Amino acid sequence: MGCVKSKCPCVSRAAKANDSGYPMTSPASSAVQTPDEPKPSFRSLYDLSYDKLGEGASTTVFAATHKETYVRVAVKCFAKAEMQLEDEDDLCREVDILRGLSHPDIIRFVDFFDEPNYYFLVTELVEGGELFDRLVQKEVYSERDAQQLVRALLGVVQYLHQRNIVHQDLKVHVMLTCQDETTHSLENILLVTSDDDTTIKLCDFGFAQYDTDNQLSQKWGSPDYLAPEIITQPTYGRQVDIWSAGVITFILLSGCAPFVGDTNAELLAAIQLGKIHFQPEYWHDVSPAAQSFVRRMLVVDPNERATVDDLLQDPWLARPASSASFKSTIEELRRLNARKKFKSAVKTVQAAVAFRASLHGRPTALSEATTDTSDV
Repeated sequence: MGCVKSKCPCVSRAAKANDSGYPMTSPASSAVQTPDEPKPSFRSLYDLSYDKLGEGASTTVFAATHKETYVRVAVKCFAKAEMQLEDEDDLCREVDILRGLSHPDIIRFVDFFDEPNYYFLVTELVEGGELFDRLVQKEVYSERDAQQLVRALLGVVQYLHQRNIVHQDLKVHVMLTCQDETTHSLENILLVTSDDDTTIKLCDFGFAQYDTDNQLSQKWGSPDYLAPEIITQPTYGRQVDIWSAGVITFILLSGCAPFVGDTNAELLAAIQLGKIHFQPEYWHDVSPAAQSFVRRMLVVDPNERATVDDLLQDPWLARPASSASFKSTIEELRRLNARKKFKSAVKTVQAAVAFRASLHGRPTALSEATTDTSDV
């Protein structure tokens, strides 16, 4: 991996004042700083806690505290030595998109720093926890709970699509169908507080892009949530977000993933077929209106798939759904969460053993011995 040498062109734009209510620089220094003066360094403004919040393929997220205001923030740290030039372009796009957004259910941009060895992307810190982890802790979970979450998610998607932004990585961190998945992904839907199960924040815009003419071509995203056209077509557009939201809705209502496979290849083949089944043992408590709503989202042809505006007018969202407890759904959600945590633990052990083996110059067979998770 080559070290990025050029100055990230988004720095000057990101350094401008925002309206988030978070400190962009030290209050004392910003009062006297002129445009020609160097920007204060990240470490001069923030204490990094090394409290790891998440980890992606090329980045780590920590909590930090502003030294003068004591405001806690989230910091996405990018090691330049591990970045290619295209990674820098992706980062600049993420910063550019984030700093232009202002929505109560989207993570707030705070600041951006380009320093000798690292880029630091500072955002609002959301401390309510991961959506999926919180759902499995609930004693009572109903179709109305799922409905409220889906309505909030689609409201965010509508806001983005009105600005020609495609998020392209909507997910609830249920990566449990692929044995050959090799990277840890960050949870993208968080809860604002520990005592509210329905107020969400959409975060991690690393895959987000601008699109006005359905000409996106990058083959990226989380396998479980990939729309068929990303797999099969040379270009695609904003409707990929609707498909991903449909997968999320399916999971929230039933506790099951709509498409499964023991490997990525099997999973992607199932997605391309696009056949969904409402198995009675998981869907008997779910209303026909909710099932119809899901079908409108999980249509293989993106031209036939409902738009976000259509979905927000759907009869299922027009009136409150049943508040009766989804006993089977919450049980399935707990099983899915247990699988997720087990696979994450296996990957952590694999990485540690592989690292130790590399120090001694020998391969390891751990992955072959411990990754048969088809029964998980």
